[in-house]
Amino acid sequence: MAAASASAPYKGTTIVIPPEEVTLLDVPRMSEGSCFPSPLTARRWPDNKNFVAHGDFFVRVRWSEPHSSGTAKPATPPERLAFLRAGPCERICRKPEDVRAAIVTCGGLACGLNVVVREIVMALWFQYDVRTVFGIRKGYRGFYSEDEPPIELTPKAVSAIHTEGGTVLGSSRGGFDAEKILGGIKRLGINAVFVIGGDGTHRGALVLAKALSEAGVDCAVAGVPKTIDRDIPMIDRTFGFDTAIEHARHAITCAHTEATSARNGVGIVKLMGRNAGFIALHASLASRDVNACLIPEVPFTLRALNLWLDRRLKDRGHALIVVAEGCSPADAAEYGVDTAAEPERDASGNAKLADVGEMVKGAVNKYFKTEHPGRDVNVKYIDPSYIIRSAPANATDSVLCAELAFAAVHGVLAGYTEFTVGTVDGEMAWLPISEVATRPPRKVDSDGSQYARLVLSTGQPDFSGSVPGAPAREAVWQQAAAKTGKLALPADGAAAACPSAPAQ
Repeated sequence: MAAASASAPYKGTTIVIPPEEVTLLDVPRMSEGSCFPSPLTARRWPDNKNFVAHGDFFVRVRWSEPHSSGTAKPATPPERLAFLRAGPCERICRKPEDVRAAIVTCGGLACGLNVVVREIVMALWFQYDVRTVFGIRKGYRGFYSEDEPPIELTPKAVSAIHTEGGTVLGSSRGGFDAEKILGGIKRLGINAVFVIGGDGTHRGALVLAKALSEAGVDCAVAGVPKTIDRDIPMIDRTFGFDTAIEHARHAITCAHTEATSARNGVGIVKLMGRNAGFIALHASLASRDVNACLIPEVPFTLRALNLWLDRRLKDRGHALIVVAEGCSPADAAEYGVDTAAEPERDASGNAKLADVGEMVKGAVNKYFKTEHPGRDVNVKYIDPSYIIRSAPANATDSVLCAELAFAAVHGVLAGYTEFTVGTVDGEMAWLPISEVATRPPRKVDSDGSQYARLVLSTGQPDFSGSVPGAPAREAVWQQAAAKTGKLALPADGAAAACPSAPAQ
């Protein structure tokens, strides 16, 4: 047989997967018998032919979640998961005139919250002719608080809120009381709840959905995932992330200006990222001025960082460090941090983190005062944490917000409940809330190509130093070395800068 031409198109092969090897991520449906034509089928303009069928699934292969440095690489086989395709259905199972909807925003802010609220209202009104929509104020407690009564949401009321950051409904942590919320839902006659929040909020939504079912209350619960950290499992991305990166990059640029303008200038920028370093990583890649990026997935010691910084200042005269808020130096106790103490927790149960930015700043100042008392080092610390999450959504996030909002509305009118929405490999899907609420958060794969690109961009070494059990970053360094040449690592564990990295 003649060899195929290099320019000949590749001919694909259909692969048949046995049903028993596929896990169906089905979503509960409240009523399957009494369905009727959707109002969308009667519209002549636009002529919508993009309906999805009930039970229309698509299969994706999901490999094991990325792991953190210092942990064993999972040897588990990939999951073959069937996701329920989201979109408008030709037949719906809820009469629009009977729908009494409520929208609630919970937890911290994210860029685009107001866009999601606006688009849910617009979809309910103009797609399905729903006329009763409540805005629940200040999080879950707004269902039962006499101080924060619900407000009526109409297209006129929400027409311009997409231009503002934050949430017009207000938000708060904690306040979840299933029994009290259930009472508020009954009192208002609500039969569709749209919950916009992160993993903790989704865990609450799951409990609420179960409580409603056990109480025999006909009320759908739909989630819209929210976090700028991009650490919600299963889905590709969450709204607000792209906007946050834009504003984080601006802060990094300012820190770079400060560092390069001073003698022995050191810029330190702390960014959000409690469990995952996606914001710090992406902002550093977007900036291309960062010399060291510290994320929770990769262990480091302050000693190794300082030894690298010492050499960096001798060679280049300035340095720029980005650190994610969830980082915890392995040798923090040596710098006066009580690592054994039980951390305080906020109203949502999250541990209150020590300010790692201040910790790094203090460690740098202490090192140079102790080791080089006659050498002036100018450290500038910038913490833009709340700035990057409170801005209005940019164009990309705004489009995503609308897609998520419409998918949530379509799901509720189609009769589904206990679901959340998100894109999976580019396809909009309805997922069981339990998949978001119970799976571990996404993390940066510290042995993956994305982290390798970061190392290539910053030229940073392995800062793990003498962290017990932390393996050398061999996989990352081998990838980097294959493209840029040998990377020097001093014997004491505090690596020198990558000799072939860009001179920044």
